[in-house]
Amino acid sequence: MEPGIDGREVLLLIPEKEGTVVKISSDIDSIRALLKADLTPGEVVLTRYPEQSSLVERT
Repeated sequence: MEPGIDGREVLLLIPEKEGTVVKISSDIDSIRALLKADLTPGEVVLTRYPEQSSLVERT
């Protein structure tokens, strides 16, 4: 069985006033806590940044 994407493999592009900051999702305390609670990276990132999930093309 494929284990899926590890939270340490997900990069977040976070827009800020002076550009974009790239962070590893598991380096953010609140995301790391949710990953440790057995949520998937997709569940954690898409619920934390729902406004950006609309940018993903649905098939």
